[in-house]
Amino acid sequence: KIILIINFLVPALLCSQDTQDNKGNVWMLGFLTDILEEQILMDFNGDSLEVKQFVGTSSMAEASLSSISDQAGDLVLYTNGCQILNNSHTVIEGGDSLAIDFDEGLCEFVGFAGTIDGTLLLPQPCDENRVNLITDETVEIDFTISTFNLYNTVIDITDKDNPVVIEKQAVILHNTLAPGNVYATRHVNGRDWWVCTMETVSNCFKCLLLNEQGFSEPVRSCTGPL
Repeated sequence: KIILIINFLVPALLCSQDTQDNKGNVWMLGFLTDILEEQILMDFNGDSLEVKQFVGTSSMAEASLSSISDQAGDLVLYTNGCQILNNSHTVIEGGDSLAIDFDEGLCEFVGFAGTIDGTLLLPQPCDENRVNLITDETVEIDFTISTFNLYNTVIDITDKDNPVVIEKQAVILHNTLAPGNVYATRHVNGRDWWVCTMETVSNCFKCLLLNEQGFSEPVRSCTGPL
């Protein structure tokens, strides 16, 4: 009986609830032009907001931005949906060319991935050295913007100054989806995440559970008027 108790306790100790919420404490903003080079870092780690300026390499001016810090609240990664950058504001290994279809041109000229709220950086449950970047696929068909896939890119942050992409844009959801509008909420266990997005022209949405094994099959729910 003692052996059985130990066997059940060890996994729980190795994969416990994440009680620190500092991973969203740094936000990146700023549009680069031939004249403007400085961008803005918003630091929420202290008792009050601290706004800092830095010289960046990629525009962070549109509403499909995401960033993630470590447990201490120090910046590790950020993205505009076109590229993934480190805390030195340079593109990480494997972190370029995220854009698909028509938004490739938008990325080149304005650093915009084509949709609003189309990126998420989430920590991998039970693995402090991995981060998941969820992005949507944006395509233009007959002058209509559509999304058919959600992708996941896995980043190894063992060396927080030099993160590396180890898996790029694996399809985690294939459907006709509303462009952008990719959201996440923490699971009640305080460790896992629900990642949700809307179906297009519908009152239905799909959610995937991100846990230590990866992403689950989607759960579909419908509510409210169209």
